[in-house]
Amino acid sequence: MWDFHNLIFHARKRWQDVAAKSQAQLGIGGPGKDETAVPVVKPAMGQQVLRLPKPGMIKVTGNEPTFTTVMEARRSIRSFDDKHPITLEQFGELLHHAARVKSICTFRDKFGHLANSGSADQNALLSERAYPGSGARYELELYPVVRHCRGLDAGLYHYDPLHHQLEKIKDESDSNVLALIDEAFGATARESKPQILLVIAARFDRMLEAYQYLGYSLVLKNVGVLLQNFYLAATAMNLGGCAVGEIAHEPLAGATGLEFLEEAAVGGFILGTPRDESRASRRDGESSQEALRAVAAAPDYDPQAGGATALAEYAHDLDDRLSGLRTLRKSTLGDPRITIVILDGDPDLTLSCFREAQISKRYPFWHKRAEPVTAEQHACYRTIMQSELQPDVQQERLADAFPPQVLNRILGDRHATYVTSTIAGQPHSPTPGIAPHCRVIVVPLNEPGDHGEFMSALNLARAFELAQELGANVIHCAACVPTQTDEPHDLLARAVRNCLEANILIVAPVGNDSGACRCIPAVLPGTLAVGALKDDGRPFDFSNWGGNYDNDGIMAPGERILCAQPCTEEPIREKGTSLAAPVVTGIAALLMSRQLQKGQEVDAGAIRSALLDTARACDPAIVDEPQRCLRGVMDLPSAMDALFQEHAGTGASSNIACLFERGVTVQSKLSSDRTPRASNGGMTPSVAETVAIGVMPEDPVVQAPSGLLSPSVGGASVTTSTAHSGLVYALGRLSYDLGTELGVQTLEQRMAQAVERGEIRGANPYNVSDLVDYLDLNPTERRCIIWTLEMDGCPIYALAPKGPYADQIYGILLDLLNGQIQPEDSPGFIERVSIPGMRTGGTVEMFSRAKLPVVAVADMRGIYGWHINALVQEVVNSALGKNGEGADYQALRAAIAGFLRRVYYELRNHGMTSRDRAMNFAATNCLQAVTAFAKALSERRALRSIAVEKSQVCRMHSDCWELYLTFHDPEESKRAETIFQFTVDVSDIMPVTVGGVRSWARRGQD
Repeated sequence: MWDFHNLIFHARKRWQDVAAKSQAQLGIGGPGKDETAVPVVKPAMGQQVLRLPKPGMIKVTGNEPTFTTVMEARRSIRSFDDKHPITLEQFGELLHHAARVKSICTFRDKFGHLANSGSADQNALLSERAYPGSGARYELELYPVVRHCRGLDAGLYHYDPLHHQLEKIKDESDSNVLALIDEAFGATARESKPQILLVIAARFDRMLEAYQYLGYSLVLKNVGVLLQNFYLAATAMNLGGCAVGEIAHEPLAGATGLEFLEEAAVGGFILGTPRDESRASRRDGESSQEALRAVAAAPDYDPQAGGATALAEYAHDLDDRLSGLRTLRKSTLGDPRITIVILDGDPDLTLSCFREAQISKRYPFWHKRAEPVTAEQHACYRTIMQSELQPDVQQERLADAFPPQVLNRILGDRHATYVTSTIAGQPHSPTPGIAPHCRVIVVPLNEPGDHGEFMSALNLARAFELAQELGANVIHCAACVPTQTDEPHDLLARAVRNCLEANILIVAPVGNDSGACRCIPAVLPGTLAVGALKDDGRPFDFSNWGGNYDNDGIMAPGERILCAQPCTEEPIREKGTSLAAPVVTGIAALLMSRQLQKGQEVDAGAIRSALLDTARACDPAIVDEPQRCLRGVMDLPSAMDALFQEHAGTGASSNIACLFERGVTVQSKLSSDRTPRASNGGMTPSVAETVAIGVMPEDPVVQAPSGLLSPSVGGASVTTSTAHSGLVYALGRLSYDLGTELGVQTLEQRMAQAVERGEIRGANPYNVSDLVDYLDLNPTERRCIIWTLEMDGCPIYALAPKGPYADQIYGILLDLLNGQIQPEDSPGFIERVSIPGMRTGGTVEMFSRAKLPVVAVADMRGIYGWHINALVQEVVNSALGKNGEGADYQALRAAIAGFLRRVYYELRNHGMTSRDRAMNFAATNCLQAVTAFAKALSERRALRSIAVEKSQVCRMHSDCWELYLTFHDPEESKRAETIFQFTVDVSDIMPVTVGGVRSWARRGQD
């Protein structure tokens, strides 16, 4: 039965002439309204902007699932899998397909046939979007409420459909944000909390100014159209979603400040990764595309109409050369829940072999985007390399045709295309890959076209941290930094170790230097190093060997590997360790997919152990130097048997722990002093494109220029979250940079004028004392230099004071800089500083042309400067309640100083991940440490190890980490160890300690 008010509304909203008078009296529509009053795209609503990735899995250029197939598979899904949340790439892809602005036009351009009707302003702006809208007005706005999305912080956002970006409005802790999530949870009968809620709001005036009295009814119709678009896109991507009819306006208004009569919520859509039992027609081992095709292959479906086929056996070029590959690929072609991050150049993803791949790019924030290499430049390169000229003449022609930086980028992009197609090329394409249905993210590291930037330990460390933040299961690192000592930079070693401890498998080529050197990161303990085999089973002479490769290296096919080339559909065959490594990367990803298929957790350590332990030794009758075969030749059938029949594998954490405890040599390389829990715990281009710093023609091997990328594979995605929302809490020393030559000259002139006025003594901007005096007298000039934070003399961040306290923060930075130049025995001497802040995503170019990531510093809390000895004395006195003397007092001071120096030097880090921020905060707030040291020293114990692990118990909306200090008796190894534990919450810019210090004893370790 009709409710009276609904009946009146129904009657008056169906015809425009019925309610003209009453609606006009309300002032919400009517003739003569200014049609330019409401912009076609809503202005930005937040300062924190995140660009969304564009489509990877479903292309709009062909071979996508048929419309009939998607329609048949569409259904509402309310149950979501929080162990495998929706990813940022998937979310960006869905919005791109379903809601983006495709173009902006005028009324005259859109409706030329109505130009003389007099019904509208001919210059009014309209838009074309991915769904139909009444009169192209497009009044609907999207407000994503993110609860759980890999790669995207929780909170309330506004979607900008024109620039395909998100603008953050509120954090997840806001009560209104929580209310929106809880309301959507209730609307689904509390079956499962949505991973993302898309709140649909309407800017009413945008519709009413054109359609006047019919406007509101058209708004509701448009909501239905947009919801169907979300349903279809989610189905095609194998995501789950469900329309929500009732979304209260009050929480949205409370979070955004929207006025009810101007813009209000009119609908919603919940979104996430469906649980396995919710996936329509999803059979064991099928990817999202196969799930759709399975619907089409149902008995009552006509194959002639839909063109869909069931999952078939896909042949691969290596089937006859790699035993076990055909069997493994019969069981799975990969699972989109397995993420492979490739650290390499910039591949051409427009090729047909990537057309249905779930693949995207994430450009590093520390490099400025360069103009892409053109198709003409790639064609010119191919013409020269395919000519019959002698190699030295080819090299001369290349040098004449391209500047060095462009040539380096061409080589890097070709290498990345080789590697990516070997891993992710789609079935039935010219270059099918090993694991075509896994999710792939490429991080291009060759944008500057400079080998020094490419090989930089700092940049490689950042790349590993970014890969971990992206949720990598496998990291394929194509960089090969030559080494003869096998000793990595501390920052790179720590980044690699963090990935290994997060259950990520790293695969890298051993390099093509004929044993003259080895490659970092391939030689580091814990990575899976890969050498190249000829088709006859013998190792290539150029494939490196020795060092840790004997323990952690395996051999794989590396000859005549079928690859794609940029800007052409013509495949090419290449050889080299750089082509053997992606073969292993793809196989590792398939083994991880198989683990998921069997209901197991992804275990990168078990896969790595299985591949190494089952590797077969080279036949001495065939191979003159068996040591060239590293640990052995990959035996895939034996590895599969070990993993899935005998259930070998003890878990990533235990495998890595054992790895780091192998011996002194291994420990010295990666600082493996790791404390378990208390409860028992250069791109290696194909040899064909070997380039050092200069250029080498394509010769028979794809080889790594010294210091380019080398493939890596990263393991499990189950508990990798050690990164948190761009927060930074870093330790180091302050410095500055003048940016440009003009900046230097300007500052010199102004300082010289100050000297003439007798205000300061010197006019050298590179003399810290002179600069401090000048900036002290001229506060506005403090913004004219680039403030930096250094670690061991290497700048790691550019600091940008922001917010209402920016001037005070500049003053604090100046005081700290002044303290650093004081005599060491001075009370004001500062040895080290701590900086809390937030990464902005931007970079700044220094005078040296190096680029630094920008950290916004908006909070004075946590900006400290200190001298170790003074800090130790103050902390010890505070803890003991008096100024102490004697041997015990001095021993305690020495122990605390040793603890701090160990954090500063052995455990130094960028302060980006939650784990690192907890460690750094412990070094600046060491009252808890004093308690532990005082008790331990009274029992004649010494510090053995420091470890940080994710807390198993934490209050809501916090990010808690446990710091473990393990003490042992250096004179009696059988005596029980004592472990002290305290908790740090790093969810805010300024970390805080939670609770007191806990301690217990456990059996000593010999």
